[in-house]
Amino acid sequence: MTVTRPGGGVRARRHIATTATLALAASMLMLPATAAFADDAIDGPQTSGDSVFPNVGNGGYDALDYDVSLAWTPDAQQTTNLVAGSMGAATTTMTARAAQPLRTFSLDFEGMEIDSITVNGQPATWTGDIDAAAIKYKLVITPATPVSGDFTTTIKYHGVPVTHIDLDGAAEGWSRTSDGAMLLGQPIGMMAGYPHNNTPADKATYTFTIDIPSTLSAANGTGAAPAAAVSNGELKSRTPSADGSRTTWVWRQDKQMASELAIIGIGRYDVIESSIVLSDGRTIPSWSFIDSTLSVANKTTVTNRLAQLQTITQNLEKVYGPYPGNSTGVVVDTVPSAINYALETQDRSFFPSASSVGGNTLIHELIHQWYGDNVAPSTWTDIWIGEGMATWGPTHYNSQAGFGTGASTEQTYFNSWNSKAANSPDWTIAPGLQNNSAELYGYQTYTRSAQFWEALKISIGDEAFFKLVPEWQARYGGLSVSGAELKALAEELSGHDLTAFWNAWIMTPAKPAWPEKLTASLTTPERTEPAKRGDEIVYSLTATNTGKVPLATSVITVDATSLLASATLATPLPESVTLDGTTLSWTVPATAPGAAAAVTFKAVVSDTASGGTIDAAAQVATLGGTCTECSTSLDVTEYELAPAPAPTISGDARVGETLTAGTAGWPEGTSFSYEWAIDGTTVADATAETFEIPASAEGKTVTVTVTGAKDQFLPVTVTSDPTAAVQPAKVDPGTEPGTDPGTEPGTEPGTDPGSDPGTDPGTDPGTDPGTDPSTDPGADPGTDPGTEPSTEPGTTDPGSTDPGTTEPSTEPGSGAPIAPAESALTDALKGAITFPGTVAPGQRFSVGVGTEHAGKSVEAWLFSTPRHLSTLTVNAQGYVQITMPNDAATGPHRLVIANADGSVIGWGPILVQARGLATTGGTLPLVGAALGATLLLGGALVLASRRRQRSA
Repeated sequence: MTVTRPGGGVRARRHIATTATLALAASMLMLPATAAFADDAIDGPQTSGDSVFPNVGNGGYDALDYDVSLAWTPDAQQTTNLVAGSMGAATTTMTARAAQPLRTFSLDFEGMEIDSITVNGQPATWTGDIDAAAIKYKLVITPATPVSGDFTTTIKYHGVPVTHIDLDGAAEGWSRTSDGAMLLGQPIGMMAGYPHNNTPADKATYTFTIDIPSTLSAANGTGAAPAAAVSNGELKSRTPSADGSRTTWVWRQDKQMASELAIIGIGRYDVIESSIVLSDGRTIPSWSFIDSTLSVANKTTVTNRLAQLQTITQNLEKVYGPYPGNSTGVVVDTVPSAINYALETQDRSFFPSASSVGGNTLIHELIHQWYGDNVAPSTWTDIWIGEGMATWGPTHYNSQAGFGTGASTEQTYFNSWNSKAANSPDWTIAPGLQNNSAELYGYQTYTRSAQFWEALKISIGDEAFFKLVPEWQARYGGLSVSGAELKALAEELSGHDLTAFWNAWIMTPAKPAWPEKLTASLTTPERTEPAKRGDEIVYSLTATNTGKVPLATSVITVDATSLLASATLATPLPESVTLDGTTLSWTVPATAPGAAAAVTFKAVVSDTASGGTIDAAAQVATLGGTCTECSTSLDVTEYELAPAPAPTISGDARVGETLTAGTAGWPEGTSFSYEWAIDGTTVADATAETFEIPASAEGKTVTVTVTGAKDQFLPVTVTSDPTAAVQPAKVDPGTEPGTDPGTEPGTEPGTDPGSDPGTDPGTDPGTDPGTDPSTDPGADPGTDPGTEPSTEPGTTDPGSTDPGTTEPSTEPGSGAPIAPAESALTDALKGAITFPGTVAPGQRFSVGVGTEHAGKSVEAWLFSTPRHLSTLTVNAQGYVQITMPNDAATGPHRLVIANADGSVIGWGPILVQARGLATTGGTLPLVGAALGATLLLGGALVLASRRRQRSA
């Protein structure tokens, strides 16, 4: 809002909010270097690091919540027309969090007397460190034991409230009124109200309990009327005392709030309770407190404005996003001479008169609920963010682009900028560098900062700007942040580097340049047919000055990537146009507001161009530009793919041999389709790059027709030269055509029913220990024990392996699983499967292979000499069941799970131990061991004898 201050000038008091997180981080930066890396308790810093008020605010902890209880009573004898009063009893309890153990910590407190302090319920000692000239009012507390983590501090005090006077002469803290008292805090006067961490960087939640007389009068004792106490947040209760003489008002603020945004008003008020509906349908309460002594006309002015509160709030939500508070309203109170400014106290702003509510000041203060309250600066230097927006906002609200009929914000703030001479002292304070509290509410904070917001809108464009404004709330709501975050967010959303702009407007103590503004276009004459090779294309770039100052530094670029791929730029380029890689840049000449500049450049379609489009896109590379027609696209005539040499055929032109089509010499990226023909007749389904010559081609020639295709080109079809006449198939000496060596005519190995491994019940190796050819002494692989090999038709040849066995194979395609090689049992695969470490012969056990193999057929092997145990299917849980053969040798082995081709899935060591020993740990009797050895030897002799017979 705006207010006339002592000594002249206009002041709009705004405030700042802060993020508890950033506050704590900032305070941690204040820690001594040695303490920052130790667990030793430290003295909390007596500063928050704010250059405007270096001795106000504190470090070492983060205030989380304040519970403030006050009992105010007017003095029995009044000597002036302003009511004097005192706090008979007051208590403030702060809940805070310390990241570093603190042996002392400080709060800011000015005026009243301390009665007692406890920390975590234990009495604490305290001292005052006060230097009024340095604006230092420290309450230094020493707890009985150092505090760390969450802790509470309760301070009891009493006395006469004081008014704090800033260096600029403004009054804050407690101020007397004609019938009560008013507590306002911006920027630092809230320390006269209650002890706390007095920095906008440390937000907290609040409870205000205010005990006041139920009736108040003017200082001269006349006009007794009901009294009220107003504060922030939501009114939770108002409870009269037993005799009715006093009433306790309890307000709760659950939103994060900086202390300088608090308000306590005590006096004779007309209390207006209602509600408003927000844009999202949410209904929030509205409490407004109007000085009862105002005239009827003035009260009507206020109530008429309150009737517009819902509409104004909903309109502001369209610009700034959802309303951030849980309640709304206004406080209108006359505070003679001391308070002549409005203030954005959170939820319900303070106004010193009815007229201030009736004008744009109400919109100004409502905008502050977003900018200044919900998102606050982390230091007082950055007060310009909220004050600038709250000044720019009403102008936008009342403009044709907003919700009124007034002049545009661009015209308004250009006039404001233009009317201030460059040598005016108002330009000598850079908003982002200010550190003098006596000048905190000057031109740089309000007017220059409002100009900044408009200049930013021009520089990044309306679309990015009106994304930025609500995103600032969405991203940082409830926090206190700095101008650096605002710059980063604007750059993120606009895609522009704003460093030079930011430095000029925020960081330089001089008049900044008003931003250029232009609209660009890129055009080329329309064509009725696609462009052909050799055609000339003419492009026109135009820049129209739509701003308030001449164009002097604007640059327009053209992305010529597509253009240069299919065309060649005509040279020389115009003097103002340069080419860097695939980017054309045009430096726009000096152009007056309302005028336009143009340039043309040409390109010729290349001899290799074909199909697709030639695209070009322009954009304004400097700030302040928009595009109306910034891209062109021209179709290009499609040409046949070239070169397209005839395909070649390699391979032996003989029945049963494979021919291959060759396509060397075609352009890179060409895809091919094939069509094979015999004596000119297309072969059905012969569409691959290779062709196996059938018997029907004997004596005939073969050709291949290739069609080459590539994006943006017409396909080309070419046929090869014919091959020589196809020769008969080769015959393998010593075999009859059409027979398979080693088999009887009419039979195929492995097709004799009942002889397929794993399908003949009772003969699956690893499940019937008595028939496994590798474990049954006397069972000759490939034969039925005790029988001679059969040579009858329909049986396997005596020289082949019986398909009913699973003798390990090392030949791919033999039909039997291939044994894994020793070298395949790598350390990487060791442990890839799971199973018991010890098993007994004949014991059935589970092996975990992994669910990724579920449904897959795998082979189980026992090493060292690979012995095939079984072919198994992995179940849905990733397991197989294996039975250790009864005759498996005791001792250490390796269990391997592999694929049929011998590739290893996993392996691990396994100990085979006799059943008795598996549980008792005993050893085999000597006789039993000898008998086993004898049987094993006998079986080996029989097996050797049978094998000799087969080889005879």
